[in-house]
Amino acid sequence: MEFTYTALTHSGSKVTDRLMAETEDAAVRQLQKQGLVILDLMQASAASAKQAKSKPSRIESPSEGFAGKKKTAKRIKADTVTQLSRELAIMIESGVPIIEAIDSLGTHNDNLTIQNMMMQLKGKLNEGVGLGDSMMQFPKLFSTMYVSMIRTAEVGGKLSETLNQAAEYQEASQEMKRKVKGAMAYPVVLMVVTTIVLIFMLTFVIPQFDQLFTRMNAKLPIQTAILMKVSVFLKGNWFLIPIVGLSGFFGGRAFLKTERGRRSLTMLSLKTPGINDIVVKIAVSRILRALGTLLDSGVSLLVSLDMAAQSVGNYFFEEAMIKIKHSVEEGKPLTQAMRETGAFPPMICQMISVGEKSGKMSSVLLRMAKFYEAEVDARLKMLSSILEPVMIVVIGIMVGGMAVSIIGPIYSLTDAVK
Repeated sequence: MEFTYTALTHSGSKVTDRLMAETEDAAVRQLQKQGLVILDLMQASAASAKQAKSKPSRIESPSEGFAGKKKTAKRIKADTVTQLSRELAIMIESGVPIIEAIDSLGTHNDNLTIQNMMMQLKGKLNEGVGLGDSMMQFPKLFSTMYVSMIRTAEVGGKLSETLNQAAEYQEASQEMKRKVKGAMAYPVVLMVVTTIVLIFMLTFVIPQFDQLFTRMNAKLPIQTAILMKVSVFLKGNWFLIPIVGLSGFFGGRAFLKTERGRRSLTMLSLKTPGINDIVVKIAVSRILRALGTLLDSGVSLLVSLDMAAQSVGNYFFEEAMIKIKHSVEEGKPLTQAMRETGAFPPMICQMISVGEKSGKMSSVLLRMAKFYEAEVDARLKMLSSILEPVMIVVIGIMVGGMAVSIIGPIYSLTDAVK
């Protein structure tokens, strides 16, 4: 398919041209790879028809997007915010006024939610409110850390650079989350499937053998008798299974949102062999990435420490960062404050000491963040490869134990009949 497009280049000039692509999404990806900010995109046939008309037959609704596609309201994902940050940075670098850039990003987006958000941001900017303060009305999309970076950039005049830095931070954070979720996906799915299979056996298969053993007046071993009682109970009270399952899920999620729940989960993960090292490295990499990004964008050290504490997502390290902030407020060097907490590896303290002396703290922090992110990736792959056979062995033991508990009495009955 042939498409015509209008876009902004890095230099800020507007270009109109044609390109070939299989779909509209593929055309968008091609243009984005070239670093172009898309202002308009439609099929060549639609563009020709549009030009052939001297007057439009109707006024285009704001709920329509590229090539007449109807716009829909969709949830804004973190990846979308990252892409918007990149595109806004390119337009500002190209010399486009910020209000015009915000308006363009909203007008030419096929997501009504984004369009409405951009309209509200534009309205605040027209009122004289800064971009960072305007973003505060969307706390679920723009974190406190993101807003602090934008505010600092507006004062320092490095908005486009800071937007790129914020996008890089979000990309790194999202990549880390994807890796963690990917490593845990297989064990979680295996556990769910195993639970379903066990419930099926206990409620449908085992009761058949219970009837057989009752008719034959068989004397059952203790483990078989317990298994039969559990099976009879579950079959007679099957409605308790979803109730208990859902109650446990939502109750556990609510508990983990409390301070006590977060503390308990953190302490448990730090004491679990094989997982504790990964948990520490994930927390450290997040702190280093956040601190490095904030300091590089011009945010003060105290504010950076506070923001890093909020973004780490680990109760133990969050408390450690708060202690570090208080120590720095008292006049202690960052290296000494980190050593006193005992939460950070000696290598990190040593490297931060080098950064303090050389005046290149942000670059040192970002390099260490990349190192620890690579370490986390390697450890997650290793953990995933270990968990798979371990889970299979555990499942085999559970199913095998149930099979032995049933087969043993059956053999006894067979011998008695002979």
